[in-house]
Amino acid sequence: MEEEWIRTKQSIGLANSISTTENAPLLKESTKRAIKNVVTRCRVQRKRARALQTPKDVSDEAICRAAKWTDRLPLRSYSDVLHLCPRLVNVVTLAEAIPVAGSGLKLPLDLHLIGSRCSNAYYAPRRFAAVQLAFDAPRCRVLVFHTGRLVGTGCAGPMEARLSIMRAARQLALEANVHIHVRKFSVINQVGAASIDARLDCDAFAKTHSATSHFDRLGLGLGLGLGLGLAAQP
Repeated sequence: MEEEWIRTKQSIGLANSISTTENAPLLKESTKRAIKNVVTRCRVQRKRARALQTPKDVSDEAICRAAKWTDRLPLRSYSDVLHLCPRLVNVVTLAEAIPVAGSGLKLPLDLHLIGSRCSNAYYAPRRFAAVQLAFDAPRCRVLVFHTGRLVGTGCAGPMEARLSIMRAARQLALEANVHIHVRKFSVINQVGAASIDARLDCDAFAKTHSATSHFDRLGLGLGLGLGLGLAAQP
């Protein structure tokens, strides 16, 4: 128990450390040591979990018994087009930021203060009523509204989106002295993309399917009523 408590205190201290010129080598070494420790413990737990797993029955008899459930599925017809399955390119998330009790912070948030103190912030109130925090790992943007609403965009998965929101909360605490609790995290939209290796005449397509499609040459491209977006080729 004492060992776990020491490890927890070390993790908290490392998470709250700020890199400076003086402590940069020591912080780098501590980070490498923490990563190695976590990876080692994960490998031990994975090995232990695999040892407790019940082996799956992949014998010929078991496969033959399960084959009857796929006999009527025409899966072979799609074997050459599996590369067309879309991948996530943008996950939009929504969360609420609540001021920490005792921090002296109240809603609405002072966006001018946040925009001036955060190193990766962009704030243009006449163009958009939110502070934009840009991150490169994961590559995304987090929008901070004065009401405490946090909107994440640009991530390639839900876990990356959750991490970006927590990075934004940590940066607000360290650089802007804005301490918040994040609650009600949810994914509100997911955008996928796939290449069909073909060129489309979007004007003709939109005219032929005018009831379910719209083509905006200067905007997002060709949008279909089924929620499908096709990028126009120049």
